[in-house]
Order: sequence, then structure tokens, then C-alpha cells
Amino acid sequence: MFIALLIGLLFYDYRLALLALLIYALLSMFRERRRIYESGHILMNLRTGILVSFDKSIKTLREKRPEIEKGFKAFPKFVLFSHLIELGMRLKSLSAKKMGRRKAIRAPSRELGFKIPRKRTMIPISWSATLRQLVKRGGRRITWDDIREKLYEGKGRLSLIVILDSSASMIYSIRQLHLALSAIRRKVLMHRDRISLISCKGFGAALVLHPTPSVNLFLQKLRMVGLSDYTPLASGMYLGYKLALRERRQGYVPLIVIISDGNVNVGLDIPLPENVKVHYYEKAVADALSVSKLIAKEKIPTVVINTRHRDDFSQGGIFTGTELMLSIAKITEGMYIAIKG
Repeated sequence: MFIALLIGLLFYDYRLALLALLIYALLSMFRERRRIYESGHILMNLRTGILVSFDKSIKTLREKRPEIEKGFKAFPKFVLFSHLIELGMRLKSLSAKKMGRRKAIRAPSRELGFKIPRKRTMIPISWSATLRQLVKRGGRRITWDDIREKLYEGKGRLSLIVILDSSASMIYSIRQLHLALSAIRRKVLMHRDRISLISCKGFGAALVLHPTPSVNLFLQKLRMVGLSDYTPLASGMYLGYKLALRERRQGYVPLIVIISDGNVNVGLDIPLPENVKVHYYEKAVADALSVSKLIAKEKIPTVVINTRHRDDFSQGGIFTGTELMLSIAKITEGMYIAIKG
């Protein structure tokens, strides 16, 4: 119908035909943009970045927006991108912790180990760990420094699993990457969460840092990560998925944080279950979406940080980096945080 109208206008007045073509292109672009954000809620849209929630429990910032620092609520248009990352991660963390607490209520808590108490209040004491500490110190009387608190399952302690794209294309987003990692570092320091690091480079992914509360060790390992020409994001996501399941069994609430520009080019070298397989001509994209379905199936909270957000979405079924990162966030019902540029 449109083509017939365009041909008719072309014979009548070519300028009207060009105008109609321009209007059609603009409408197609807006329709495509609307489709890609479908089922998501844009919480913030700034010049520097965008925050989109695909989590059904987080539809608005009202009554849920945590305070990052003084002046944040009063001057939202001056929010830095690092604050946007903190906000997105904080919102998803609160949602994940609530989910962890709900699981603990349904079943009796299981003792997993011990931890050093933070406050001098009434706490459940792990006597075996306390006595071991006393013997190790060589003392005769138990002091406060010897006391160890019981650690129970389902108390909402987070384990951040950072999946880092270490491909050469990330060199163009080095400043944005620094902002993202700085925000993660501040979060771990503030809440004493566990953190681990998975590097995606070459033809596979590697667990560079096992879960630890040490931020210094995380930064030390980060400096050792080099760049590669390839982006095996699906391998990193699968490794993060397996680690998240292991952390959950140990009583932690896993939170997967994916940092990439979405330009993937290496697929998985292991078979995936048929019920999660996505069929697409580019294997690297299909595998990343398939692993996203695995993560969604286990309801693992996910934050997707896109270091190179573009609003010029493709036509004809070809995935851009931005569309892939948005699709991962949509499938996992996660939080999408992106840097514009």
C-alpha cells in the first residue's frame, strides 16, 4: 500500500514522495525504539546515560530511590554516570536481598559457617570457631576479638559476580569502564559484599578472582587483565551462571554484573539444553541469548552495563551491541545501565 502511494506521489511531485519517505523512516525508527524498550521501564534518561528496569518489582524511582549522596534527589539532572550505576546496582541489590530473605522465611535457616561480628550486641556465637581463635591467639580467656558469629543461610549477603568484556573494542570505552568499576568498588566497600571477577577474552572465559570480600585483591587482579581481539561473552556468562549457583548453595545471594559493549564474536564450545536454545545465524549472539535464558530460569538477579549505548537500532534482524545488551537485560528481567556516547 505504502509503495503504491509512494509511486503515485513520485509521478505527481517528487518532493512529496521524498517527504513521505522521510516521515516513514522516522516512524519506523521510533517504532523500533519502542519495541526494543518494550516491557521495560525507563527510570532515568540523562545526557550521559540511561537506566532501564526490566524487573517487574522496580517500575518507578518513587519510594525506591536510595540516597547516593547529598543533593542527588534535589538535582537529578546533574547525576554523574557513576552515580547512575550505583543507583541501578543498589535498586537491584535491594530487590535481590528481599528475594533472599523471602526464601529464608519459607525454610529453616541452615548454619553455614562463621563471621567476625560487626556490632557488640546480642549475637548467636559460633563456639567452635571462637575457641579455635582463642587457641590460635594463645590466650587463656575469651576476649571480644576471639568472638565469632554464626553465619546462617538466606541472610541476604550479596555475592557480586563481575563478568568483564576484555576485548580490544573496550579500549574505546576505557573511561566508562573505569566509572563502572569504581561504582562497583564503592558498593563492595560500603556493604562488605563478596566479589569475584570473570574475564572474557580470546576464545574463552576465565575465573580470574574467586569470591572474596577483599576489594584490594579485586583491583590487583583487574590490573593483570589484558585485552584480546575476541569477545567470548557467552562463555563468561555461562561461567558466571555456574558460579552464581555455587554461591547460592553456600547461602549467598548472587548478583551477576555484565560489563560489555555487546560486540560479541565467539560462541560457546559446550552444548546447551534444547529448551533454552536461541536459533540465530550468528552463533555468538545466539549463545549469549541462550545463556541469558538459563540465568532467567534460575531467577539470578542481573545488572547489564553497556559501555557504548547507541540509539540507532538496526533494521532487518541484525543485532547491534546495544540491542544484544538490552535483550540480555530483558530476558533476565534485570537492570540495564548504559553510557551514551
